[in-house]
Amino acid sequence: MDGPTVQLRQGTYRGLLLTAGPIRPSLPKAVEAYRGIPYARVASGAEGRFRPASSVPQGTESFDATRHGPLCPTFASSMDEAEGWAVSEDCLNADIYRPVMGSGADIRVPVVIYVHGGGFNFGKGAERDMASFVGHASRDVVAVTFNYRLGPLGFLSSGIGESEGCLNLGLRDQKMLLEWVRDNIHAFGGDAGNVTLMGVSAGAHSIGHHMLSAVPVRPLFHKAILESGASTARSILAPTHERQESQFKDFLRACGISSQLTPKETLDQLRSAPLKAIREAASAVWLPNQDSLRWPFQPVIDGRGGIVPDIPVHLTTSSPPSGALIPVITGFNSHEGAMFLAATRASTIEDFKMFFKSLIPGLSTAQLEQMVVLYPDPVTAPSGMYLPQPPNASPQFCRLAAAYADQAYIAPLLLTAHRNAQAGEPVHVYEFAARGEPFAAANHGSEGDIVAHDLRNLGAHRGLVKISEVMHGLFAQFVASSPGKGGLVFSGHKGTRVQWPRFATPFADSASPEAGEILVFGDGNNERAGGISSGTPTSVRKLSSLEIERCRFWWALMPLSQGMGRDER
Repeated sequence: MDGPTVQLRQGTYRGLLLTAGPIRPSLPKAVEAYRGIPYARVASGAEGRFRPASSVPQGTESFDATRHGPLCPTFASSMDEAEGWAVSEDCLNADIYRPVMGSGADIRVPVVIYVHGGGFNFGKGAERDMASFVGHASRDVVAVTFNYRLGPLGFLSSGIGESEGCLNLGLRDQKMLLEWVRDNIHAFGGDAGNVTLMGVSAGAHSIGHHMLSAVPVRPLFHKAILESGASTARSILAPTHERQESQFKDFLRACGISSQLTPKETLDQLRSAPLKAIREAASAVWLPNQDSLRWPFQPVIDGRGGIVPDIPVHLTTSSPPSGALIPVITGFNSHEGAMFLAATRASTIEDFKMFFKSLIPGLSTAQLEQMVVLYPDPVTAPSGMYLPQPPNASPQFCRLAAAYADQAYIAPLLLTAHRNAQAGEPVHVYEFAARGEPFAAANHGSEGDIVAHDLRNLGAHRGLVKISEVMHGLFAQFVASSPGKGGLVFSGHKGTRVQWPRFATPFADSASPEAGEILVFGDGNNERAGGISSGTPTSVRKLSSLEIERCRFWWALMPLSQGMGRDER
């Protein structure tokens, strides 16, 4: 079977040509797909488990690259496996998509690398259709997606993990991918000197960590798109924090391993355990912590020379490394917190306060009371302050969802926007407002197929297609060009013209009149929630004084969710 080929130092790979047809009727230009190409190696079992990955050796063999490679193992069972995806510990593979280009050796086009989300415990690189992103981009770009180790296999967060040198293996996998792209992307027509990282949720958190540990002498990336995430998002604890150690002991217990062994003995037993036992134990630890949002198997501070060398909020607010100060798109969805919480979660004000006291034990009584003031009781709050109360939801649900959204996602990403804008870098901030299910809300992660312009998933929703045309167009322009002082401008094929103003921080001591302007995608659209409103594709609004005050509140509390959970300055 014929197909496009690419020759790398590790071998020759035959891909496939994606063209407009029954599966992709709207793909405007042909795209070459190379799937399942190894970017690093992890041996299964004792030889490779809980160890840094190794480079792929050079070779002259030919390989089939028409199918996705195996996924990284997660919990005891997954929907992906039920759908036929292969799973293996040797899962560090990438998919590369490029437009059909001429054979000239001098062709070099911008590169975008997608880092998937999933709370560092779920997900796969193929979750976002980057072939569609490439095929609909007005200017040629090359896209890369990839898998990285997840759960305990990628994030064995504990003192033993620290002493045995196996912290943040999933982040280290990501860095190996960036290095592989630097060394190999020219073979696909990509420009290693013009690389944008794009990630959502945990993918955006990951990019934030790479930004704070970047080496500017020979950068692995040059721009970033951070969707609902940042280095300071959620929590980033020390490996010896009480929560990490307790969850690690629970993991050992679920594996049937004594917690009284030496670190080396513990790792030896974990390495020799059947993969099935590791996955079942991971599930056993995740499930009791899922609703409290004290999720296990997360990145931790790994010290000097690591990817998370220090408490991120300190790195961000004191003297951020120059590698972190790059052009950025970042933004949030209108109701980030809703999907993480059971609708019956909080019935009283005390429930509201106790949720956060459990999540952030260092909160004082005064800080909890200040939170109550910043997030008024939904019964008495002004109309429109919160998501409309879903049927059968508890009285404090919408209040809790709004506060968690700010703490975990919105305040952290606006800190990145503030920091980079203050440094003079081009920053563009968005809000995604199109509503869907659950809760008829603009939920966390719901913008993915809009950004990719994946028309297979947008279906007959004409309003969403229009929103996607602009959102994808602006993101693709950011990847393909250097943002100017006037902001990003999108010109559609039907005369659509949208200007995305450059973000001027409203958090500075002397803010400009246009400070706090952000671009809103899909305000009023409810097609995925069963409605008929197409809404407005784009509009510009300013962050409100209340939003700014809430961000400042959470910024001050970030040290309580990082390191050892106390303000050590």
